[in-house]
Amino acid sequence: MVKRMKVVQLWLQQQNDGIQIQTKTISTKTNNGDQLHITALAPHHSRAQDQQLKKASFQNRFFENYKKIEDAHSELGDLISSLDKKVNEVIEKEEREFFSAYKLHLMKLHKDLSVCKEMLSDQEYRLKRDSLVVSLENSINHFRLDSLRYAKVDAEQKKEIASLKS
Repeated sequence: MVKRMKVVQLWLQQQNDGIQIQTKTISTKTNNGDQLHITALAPHHSRAQDQQLKKASFQNRFFENYKKIEDAHSELGDLISSLDKKVNEVIEKEEREFFSAYKLHLMKLHKDLSVCKEMLSDQEYRLKRDSLVVSLENSINHFRLDSLRYAKVDAEQKKEIASLKS
């Protein structure tokens, strides 16, 4: 195949719209003894052009990265916005659950309070009835004692009248 390879670099200075051309020629011999020449052209830049190209390349990379940063910033903003919405939804759900539990607790307290009021009303009624019964019993005892005393007085007066008639 390739017995020997000879690389020759020739620098030709050609102006083509301000770009210098670098040529590379490769010479080889094939198995049958023929000479093969391959020439490649590549742009060659001066130092100022290299600096301009580096600067342009840096600017391109900078703007590409800046665009990536802007996209990431936009995604983060969207994520924060959606997170804020989710947090608000969770807070609203918790508030609804709290108010529901609070309302249930207040209804239970209201029911307990109603039961206590009924019990108090029953107790007051019983107390008034018992005090009325005690008062009536006292009155009965007073009248009974009075009637016994009057019965004694009446019996004594009847004895006296009978003793005066005799």
